[in-house]
Amino acid sequence: MEKVQPLTGHVSFDTACFVNNDDNLRFKKKYHWIDTQPLMGDRLATVTLDRKTGQPSNIKYGQVRPFICLFKDENGQIKTYSWDPGQHPTWDKPIIKELLAAIDWRLITADQQFNIRIAVMTAFREEAAYQLSLRKGPVIQHYSKWMKSTLSYLRDCPFDELANYPDLPPYHHPSVRPQPDNGDE
Repeated sequence: MEKVQPLTGHVSFDTACFVNNDDNLRFKKKYHWIDTQPLMGDRLATVTLDRKTGQPSNIKYGQVRPFICLFKDENGQIKTYSWDPGQHPTWDKPIIKELLAAIDWRLITADQQFNIRIAVMTAFREEAAYQLSLRKGPVIQHYSKWMKSTLSYLRDCPFDELANYPDLPPYHHPSVRPQPDNGDE
């Protein structure tokens, strides 16, 4: 994934990024901004200007995602970058690392960082709870302890360390003693 340089500060109609496509009849004049809602996520907001009257349309909102930003591609066109976490504790790490590699995390607003953190924690909690339901016996306590400590880590860690939560350690039943390695194998 190549680095994306987000366009910052476009958070309302008053601060929207204006795209003027006068030279191309296929495209329209539009205002774009990112509408961030705490605990929900981001959504792209657009207002199109009528070609004949110049009057703005009603605001159109896109789908809510944990993170969306505007950026310019290599041709100077305004594009959006959106991100969603995965649904499995092991698979989420590379997805979080991909986001942190694509976007300089210091350019992500505090509200967006909060929404990303909540989305990661929610996805982790849902999948971990499902995985916990598949386990039986003393393994449940082992897995539950890891799940709780990982959620605490995700809640409290610095944002740029979000992908560094601990892997599930192997479970060793207390009644099983490790066998000494005598080199016979």
